[in-house]
Amino acid sequence: MRKSLSIVLIAVVSTVTHGAWVERAAAEDLQLRTQAVQLMDRARAASVIRGGPYYLRTEASFVATRDGGGLTSGTLIRTRGMNGSLRMDVTFGEWQASMIFADSQIGKVGPWDFPPYAVRKLLGLVPYSVGQFDNQDVIRTIRDGGAGGQAATCVDYDTIRGESKTSNTICVSKADGTLLEERDRGRVFEYSKYADVVGAKYPQHIDYSEESGFHFSGDLTMTKLDSLSDDTFAIPSGAQSGALCKTVTLPTPLSTPQPAAKGGVDAPVVNVVVRVFLTAAGTVIEPHVAKPTTPELDAAAVKLVQTWTFDPATCDGKPNGVPWDLVVHFQGH
Repeated sequence: MRKSLSIVLIAVVSTVTHGAWVERAAAEDLQLRTQAVQLMDRARAASVIRGGPYYLRTEASFVATRDGGGLTSGTLIRTRGMNGSLRMDVTFGEWQASMIFADSQIGKVGPWDFPPYAVRKLLGLVPYSVGQFDNQDVIRTIRDGGAGGQAATCVDYDTIRGESKTSNTICVSKADGTLLEERDRGRVFEYSKYADVVGAKYPQHIDYSEESGFHFSGDLTMTKLDSLSDDTFAIPSGAQSGALCKTVTLPTPLSTPQPAAKGGVDAPVVNVVVRVFLTAAGTVIEPHVAKPTTPELDAAAVKLVQTWTFDPATCDGKPNGVPWDLVVHFQGH
């Protein structure tokens, strides 16, 4: 399942073999797939704001697992202008930062490039969006079910990535087609308390959890505003600022060795996500673990990624440094 909007970019070294594609195509009922795609199209259509452009403000209050354990509360104010301008102000415990896009300029206040894991998940969940099936998803069944106390139509599907296969489920409301629940690769998304916002159905509550124990629970409101103050999108003095890129290319891995696997193909895998800054020379600096696992694996992952090299990202054809996520896979360790 591919989300239609992604705030956080993650660099994962993986391949999907031609053989896996052939297996998917041969094993899938194309009529079932058509029905599943139509269900997701209906859920997406239900979330589309009618007319506009509008001034829109989304406010979220949330509680999430903090890096290292324990629960911490936070807030998000996300303001969208009519001409593509955007401002996001986030707090999470003592961490706070802002990002502003306006008039082809970008401004950052605070440690925006290195947010806590919970903040990165927040920015992937808000604003709410509905994903779509891609060629790694194999539709298995469509059945009657329930989610959030509502009658639902549920799609059971497998996601095949190389030699890996996971069994997942999506449930949409029979009443209005809104997305109620998604279970995908050990993650659970639950959406509830839908409200009408200029023609769109928008969830006012989101629960998100991972097998690792991470949990996010947020209450949301979206409001159409008649006007905004003149300084809403002003980049403050002292902010880290620069021009937005007209054309962008992403970093390309050159040398990204993974730890040797242990225990055979069925041994459990622990993925350690390391947030780094990829320099304009394609080297890794400022690594830190985005979501702690164990001290031993975290330290090994940080040490390993510092040896990795990349063709750097580019901005308008020039090499450009960017914050990035690298994933180290420990199998049987």
